[in-house]
Amino acid sequence: MGITRSFERNFLFSAGRHLSNIFGVGGLISVLTGCFLFINSTTLETVTTVEEFTEEVRNELEVLEKEWEMEMTEFSYERYKNDPDWASAHNKKEAKLNAKYNELDKRENEEYERYVRGIRFRNQEKRQQGIIAPFVFGYGFVAIASAATSSAVFSIERSSRKD
Repeated sequence: MGITRSFERNFLFSAGRHLSNIFGVGGLISVLTGCFLFINSTTLETVTTVEEFTEEVRNELEVLEKEWEMEMTEFSYERYKNDPDWASAHNKKEAKLNAKYNELDKRENEEYERYVRGIRFRNQEKRQQGIIAPFVFGYGFVAIASAATSSAVFSIERSSRKD
């Protein structure tokens, strides 16, 4: 019995108080994490419209179209046939304009769908966090209650010990 009593008094009860304090701090961190998860789950993202998503490309396209209209005059076809430099510049601008149209189509279709899927995925994760948050929160309170109980037991043992 001497070894058991020595282990209890010298190690278990003295280290137990510190371990219960560490466990209580862990419970507090769990409660705060549960609160953070719950608050974060209430802030869902909203999807912007296709027009807002493609606004930048549309603005660039408008500028290019205005430049195109300013350069196109009644005599531009004659100039296109007779001046090779004008024809190559004309073809480059037309290719640039077509590339912007293709980029706009791509953004409206593929990239917008990817953007919407990403937001839906993040919102789904946030909803899952909202489901998990009460369990994390509850675990923190259980850890705090357990730490308080064990701390009280160790305190009672220490004060009632007859050395």
